[in-house]
Amino acid sequence: MASQPTTSAAASATGEVPRRAARSPRGLPVAWIVGIGAVFSLICFLAIVMTYGRVSGKEFSPTHFESRTFSFIEIPLLGIQLTPIDRRTSTSGFVNGLVRSRLVDRPASASDTWHLIEFERVGANPVAGAAKSLHGFLEYTDPDRSGNFFWDDWTQGHPAEAKVLWPHVQRLAIAEQYLLIPGLFRLASLAESPQDLAEKIDEYLDAELVAWSEDLRDAGYEKLADTWSESLLRSATGPAAAEPGVSADERSDEQSAP
Repeated sequence: MASQPTTSAAASATGEVPRRAARSPRGLPVAWIVGIGAVFSLICFLAIVMTYGRVSGKEFSPTHFESRTFSFIEIPLLGIQLTPIDRRTSTSGFVNGLVRSRLVDRPASASDTWHLIEFERVGANPVAGAAKSLHGFLEYTDPDRSGNFFWDDWTQGHPAEAKVLWPHVQRLAIAEQYLLIPGLFRLASLAESPQDLAEKIDEYLDAELVAWSEDLRDAGYEKLADTWSESLLRSATGPAAAEPGVSADERSDEQSAP
């Protein structure tokens, strides 16, 4: 039986030159080199993203007195978010205790108001949000008492004054007047009685209302001064400014009574 002509013989008979796979100077197919390069580039990209693309931070809800952390991954420099935001509750037992003691309110529904405490990208300095000052007081520990929360100990040791302080703190936080909150804690630490604290807080807020409004008006921000004054006035004259020693829920019951 006659043997079949080889491919090269057949190509010679037809006048066609056989094609060969493109190879690199070292003999590897070009497609392989491209594929290996693509995989290596992808690995490097993922390593950079996972190392430098992490974004994290903390938030505070003034309406519910809750805090939470958040994190996600983005493409560095471009700021394109790659992963969903992972949020986790980080409220301390001390703050939850304020809710249980009815010193601050926490509605049953989930909060839709969150203020930034801190925001950080890898390799960059943290950015402090408006709620940073209040969060610092809530997290401040007493080095003389084995790291206990300072204002937790104060609240337990001054229950009547606490009923004056904490509703005011929450109302100012809801109004986003965080700059005024450190003054409340300063007054609380010096107060001699619940009545003294209530009077000092009223005087403090009245003075701040006048001073800030005058500064804004002098700078030509008449409308902003009116808006700010209304906001601070609501925070100072709402239920939190009622008589000392009465919780927020008790004040609400009294107002709704005939």
